[in-house]
Amino acid sequence: MPAAATASQGLGCLPWSGHYGPVDTRELGRTLRYALDVGITFLDLADFTADGIGLRRVGRALGARRAEAVVAVHVGWGGRGSGPADLPTQYDEALSRAGLDYADLCCLHVADDDVPVEERIGALAPAVHDGRARGLGLCAADAALLVRAHKAHPITTVSTEYSLWNRRAARGTPPA
Repeated sequence: MPAAATASQGLGCLPWSGHYGPVDTRELGRTLRYALDVGITFLDLADFTADGIGLRRVGRALGARRAEAVVAVHVGWGGRGSGPADLPTQYDEALSRAGLDYADLCCLHVADDDVPVEERIGALAPAVHDGRARGLGLCAADAALLVRAHKAHPITTVSTEYSLWNRRAARGTPPA
């Protein structure tokens, strides 16, 4: 990973999809550039919209500064194709929408209890092997799921939303 991987702060980009309300794209671009300027280099991309508008906005704003950022792309939110057969396509579409050749982390939402996490992680492992992801992570996972997933493929990170809008860390709970 780039030297930026040592950043102690990150920027959650879910609001760029309009998830929390109206979006001023000019302000978002300024925010991202400012974050990179002051050393906030971890970008957490999640977009639950069908058209991927948040991913497109982040990709445009990041532009030529891609090498300065550690980028995590989330996939597998229930209802958007969270089964093993759907995840590789969903990940590739997310990369394409953001204009990225790879992400530093491909993070799997684990809210789908109908499909074993081992199968879902196993479906994403080829992205690491062929260089489209540098590591796999889990989003909103508890310790038991982390152990199971790690047996299928090494897990680099576990994330959960903690923000001004969501002050609780609960497994599988979508952003409020």
